Amino acid sequence: MNMSITQPFRSSGQLLLAVGLLLLLHPVKLAADGDHIWSGKYFGAALQFSSANSYVLGNRFTYDSGSSANIVDHDMNGAGLQVFLGQNYQNGSFVSGFEASLAFADLASHRTFNADNDIDKVHFRLNAAVTGRLGYASGQSLFYGKAGIALTDISNVGGDVDGGNLDLRDAHIKHRFTPGLIVGIGYERALNNNFRLRIEYTHSDYKTFNQHNLQSVNQIYNIDNGPIKTISLGIVKKF
Repeated sequence: MNMSITQPFRSSGQLLLAVGLLLLLHPVKLAADGDHIWSGKYFGAALQFSSANSYVLGNRFTYDSGSSANIVDHDMNGAGLQVFLGQNYQNGSFVSGFEASLAFADLASHRTFNADNDIDKVHFRLNAAVTGRLGYASGQSLFYGKAGIALTDISNVGGDVDGGNLDLRDAHIKHRFTPGLIVGIGYERALNNNFRLRIEYTHSDYKTFNQHNLQSVNQIYNIDNGPIKTISLGIVKKF
């Protein structure tokens, strides 16, 4: 699998990271005097930018073209919106907790190949996660790591194109929710007793699965979706 982050992801992700750091590390003291209390329930929203990969290995991608290609490597990136809800428990400088999140994204790649313009497409739409968090608090700052399980909505379509239309007898089509694992690191900065800013990086990967050509179970395609690498900048509200 090609694990590299594309240039668009680097430039846009770096811009989001720079903006986040300027906000989080602003020299003006925004929070009240004393240490912030991190315990309690919270919810929030974040703008995120993601880079995703999907690696498809098949024994006959080219259908009736006679070509020998049998691998399609998709790289895609895009912006999205995340909402989340969680609970923190503070014990001295250590903060633990859990969080549930739902991200709305539109990551898609459409590849054509060989003289017939046969296609292979992948589309990530929704991503949900439940994670545990463990962090260290100092004043108005919280540094944390997280890990848990994820679920993403993926569509994989590929096949023989005849006369500009996909031949459904010679195609592999699957739309499914796929489980995976997610890990991440983040930093939160308290603005006051109720609001915090957050910047976070996550890396999620998903279970591989097989598809077969609709007209022949002997044509097998192994789909490896992920990783999805995401930088997000959000605001957190205690309640």
